[in-house]
Amino acid sequence: MTQDQDRLDTFDEVWSLGDPAKVEKRFGELIPAAEAEPDKSTYLQILTQIALAKAIQKQFSDAHQTLDIAQQQLGAENEIAGVRLLLERGRVHHQAGELEEARPYYEQASERGAAIGCDYLAIDAAHMVAIICPEVEDKIHWNQLAIDRACQTKDDRARKWMGSLYNNRGQFLHEAKKYEESSVAYKQALAFREREADEVNIRVAKWAVARSLRYLGREDESITILHDLVDEYSKATESGSSGIPAEMLTLVRGIVFEELAEIYSAKGRGFALRAVEDLSKNEMFLATEPKRLDRLRQLTLNPGP
Repeated sequence: MTQDQDRLDTFDEVWSLGDPAKVEKRFGELIPAAEAEPDKSTYLQILTQIALAKAIQKQFSDAHQTLDIAQQQLGAENEIAGVRLLLERGRVHHQAGELEEARPYYEQASERGAAIGCDYLAIDAAHMVAIICPEVEDKIHWNQLAIDRACQTKDDRARKWMGSLYNNRGQFLHEAKKYEESSVAYKQALAFREREADEVNIRVAKWAVARSLRYLGREDESITILHDLVDEYSKATESGSSGIPAEMLTLVRGIVFEELAEIYSAKGRGFALRAVEDLSKNEMFLATEPKRLDRLRQLTLNPGP
């Protein structure tokens, strides 16, 4: 296998670069070799990923134009690329905040992916529908469809969705105020993350379990998990082994402090201050969770020890 071919076979790994500008550049470097292949599927799929990278950078018009280029070259034989084209068209609309426009593309991608046996993309698409559904019961329904497919698939890569899917199930059930079921789902997500042995995801899953226990009135159990997480994040920060960028570290550590602030309430001013300090540095949290940040600022006004 040539070096170029090896890179083409693992092109999805380019997303590990994180920075969408770097991701776009790297995908662009793969285009000549991919376009030279007799089978255009990889070339067309890479175009869809370039479009997504552009959308994340808020270059929505360019993103749609890139997808249009792929659409014009799509043949009936390029079934997987066709599913990816639908999925990423949905994500471009999603990134632009156009959720109603995104949904039919996600639904079609889920349906077509399932029809051709491409479980990885079918699950991805179904989980995206669940995320953008306005009604919580629809969220639970689409999430369950994705979980069912992930449980039945023989594709190891598709099964890796299970951690995220159980986590999302926990969140959707929480939104439905089904706290017992939510806690069960979060524990399933944690069990899956522990089997994966990914410390970054394990810590996030532990936080979710702790949060669910708070809503069940089991504050002592929640506090134990949360304080252990504070210690873990402190050690990871000191050793430089957190495994995530600094911006993400402040986000995940901040929501741990947030939980402690909620539990200790009037006595938790110190945790609220630390949560505000961390979370106010995260642009995504500032944009998407202003009410949570306002709640924390209110907690900082409580008299503390």
